[in-house]
Amino acid sequence: MNRVFAWLKVDRRQYVALLRLAWRLDMRVSKMGFGWQQEGRNPKTIFWSTLAYYLLFGGILAWINYTATSVFVGASFTAAGLLFLLGSILLIEYSAIVISPDDYHILGYQPVSSQTYFFAKFTNVLAYVGAFNLVLAGPSVMVYTLQGGWDPLRGLAAFVAFMAIGVFVALLVILLYGQLMRWISPQRLKNFLAYLQFGISLLVYTGYLILPNALKQFLVGAQMDKSLWLYALPTTWFASIVELGYPAPTAGEWLGAALAIGMMALLGYRIARILSFDYLRRIALYMEAQAYPEKTASPAGVGSLGLTRLLRRAEDRVVLRLVWGQFRHDSKFRLAVMGMFPLLLIYFYLGLREGALLDPFLHGSVSIRQFALFFFAILILPMVLKQSIEATDAYEASWIFYATPCQLDRLVLAGRNILFLLVAGPSLLLLLILFVYYFRNPLHAVAHTATIGALAFLFLQISYLVSPKLPFSEPKVRGSQSRVFTALFLLLPFAGIALLMVISSVMYEAIGRVALLYAGLFGVSALVERMIRRRVATMTRRLQYSG
Repeated sequence: MNRVFAWLKVDRRQYVALLRLAWRLDMRVSKMGFGWQQEGRNPKTIFWSTLAYYLLFGGILAWINYTATSVFVGASFTAAGLLFLLGSILLIEYSAIVISPDDYHILGYQPVSSQTYFFAKFTNVLAYVGAFNLVLAGPSVMVYTLQGGWDPLRGLAAFVAFMAIGVFVALLVILLYGQLMRWISPQRLKNFLAYLQFGISLLVYTGYLILPNALKQFLVGAQMDKSLWLYALPTTWFASIVELGYPAPTAGEWLGAALAIGMMALLGYRIARILSFDYLRRIALYMEAQAYPEKTASPAGVGSLGLTRLLRRAEDRVVLRLVWGQFRHDSKFRLAVMGMFPLLLIYFYLGLREGALLDPFLHGSVSIRQFALFFFAILILPMVLKQSIEATDAYEASWIFYATPCQLDRLVLAGRNILFLLVAGPSLLLLLILFVYYFRNPLHAVAHTATIGALAFLFLQISYLVSPKLPFSEPKVRGSQSRVFTALFLLLPFAGIALLMVISSVMYEAIGRVALLYAGLFGVSALVERMIRRRVATMTRRLQYSG
């Protein structure tokens, strides 16, 4: 073992120390650590919920292998799923695990060679990817072991193939982004990673909603001939390893396995001999770019758009400018806001597969049931982004709230109002356009949009009544919301769907009932508003700067 470390030019003691430190720090800041040692929710709850989430995907992959009539087809689809899912996980956590490790601030100036530093982080990545790979691929390995009778050789071949996929993904992603760190500026790389993570997350979510039905129709009786061009695909290489566990493997299967081993060896060689020598310097440049981002030309401000002139209170104008500045400069916040609207369109598409959107004034609650997921997302959208407008990496800058003559209770309410204006406003406008197109009655479209908007605002009021916070004043901590807020987060939208069904079936039958409905919604909202103001006034009197 010492010869291997010497060949890699890695100091063994420093390597072990860095690895131990990385595991401790990553458990605190990374989703891969399942929330251990973080503040907020019980880490055991986060661990089991995260494990169940990825086991769900592992179950889907196992179902693909169980239903596929061809071993090669099932193994190929499983390999593709693992490549995509593991690559997505690694990309989402790449800035916390490889590109921007927290221990660099502590150890970056120490006499640690670039090779030692790099291979410690590389081993860290392999450990995390291996853990997720085991959860995702474990059910499929059991299928190969048990289907058609107990055969440990088939299970061993599947285990080797699917675990090798994790190594391949780690090598490929690290080499790819290591090269990108050499070719483009660190700030552009950071922005590129943010948008890439957003696109992949959206693609994963869309695939989770759409692919199961498509695969169910395709896999039954599907066959795939091993054409020569298929050996250019990594899925074929790892599927060939699975097939080696069956009797009488062919030359093509041995060729695919050899290609998998050869490509991993090539990637490992490139990383060991090229990337590791320059890794530490690139990390320093990346960290410096985060601390001192590149200056860009400032686009037109909010004031030039005329939005601030519509707001009467100074606190509202201040929060609006803060939100706009956060949207411009914080890619995570920007993508959190932008990412909700494509999901709304996906949910609407899923509802359209069951039929056209019908006018509730004429057809009752039919469309509410048919588009329940879409309306659920509309109602929950402001509550989802509530934490995004409260938590930020720059929360220490909130000292300014305590050093100026602004009123803290008004800042809290301003955060809620701006959140509803900038988030629920565009989604309600989208609703209005869709309703006008499908209802063919503008008056019905406006009334139904107003009903949904009133319910969404009422639920946002209730969430602020339970958990009022200053805008951009909290650190980003997973699971920091109270259990009461989490329960309301889930229950209120379900209650909203039930209310919409009752309203569509009963209240829309006569003009008098519609007037009574709006009077009731306005009255309840006004009552909750008074309660919020009292609670926020009491809460803000006890606030002090803790950044």
